[in-house]
Amino acid sequence: MPFALAAQALTTHAATGGRLTLGIGPSHAPVVESRYGLTWQPPVRHTREILDVLNPVLRGEDVEFRGQVVTAAGGVAAPGVAPPSLLLAANGPRMLALAGELADGALTMWTTPRFLAEAVVPAVTTAAAGRAAPRIVVGLLASVTSDVDGARERVNTDFRQAATLPTFSALLERQGSTGPADTLIAGDEAAAEQAVRHFADAGATELIIFPVGLPEDQVRTVTLFADLAKKHRG
Repeated sequence: MPFALAAQALTTHAATGGRLTLGIGPSHAPVVESRYGLTWQPPVRHTREILDVLNPVLRGEDVEFRGQVVTAAGGVAAPGVAPPSLLLAANGPRMLALAGELADGALTMWTTPRFLAEAVVPAVTTAAAGRAAPRIVVGLLASVTSDVDGARERVNTDFRQAATLPTFSALLERQGSTGPADTLIAGDEAAAEQAVRHFADAGATELIIFPVGLPEDQVRTVTLFADLAKKHRG
């Protein structure tokens, strides 16, 4: 799998003029076993072995690796293509440390600004000591809306099943959240922009926004964050 992933990533990176960010993660046991029919492996060990192969192969090196889960011998030829930036999906302390150690940063989801500042950023940056400053990318549910209570209710309903997955339920418990709606950015344009500042102050380098709510609220959400992105680039 690391060879196929590296070949796809390098091809896409070349085709897009070096604009690819490659994000990987261990997924969740119910998805791996029920949807794909594979055997769930201890996620930290499995991910470390994937990265031990993927990183050098993306750099154009050949590998000879025999792990407990992953076996790989060879490489991927992509002359002149630099490796893409690599992010690791991480919420727990060991995965966050792995993101700092062996990736270019972490992609975390459903975190609060306080938990980001107190747990996520320190874990990743400590593990990345001596390397380039890591990227801290946060995935956020957002709804620019006049009906905050309705948006929160819809999020808790729509994401109820996802919140039962061990990774997410453990994260919500650690940061004292009662459900995914506790991590929702909701309110008018000014409130949403203020919430973004809180995440930036907490150490987020980038945000990935998932618009939720009624169709008209999603349009408002996309419009606001597109405007904020333009301002930031300017």
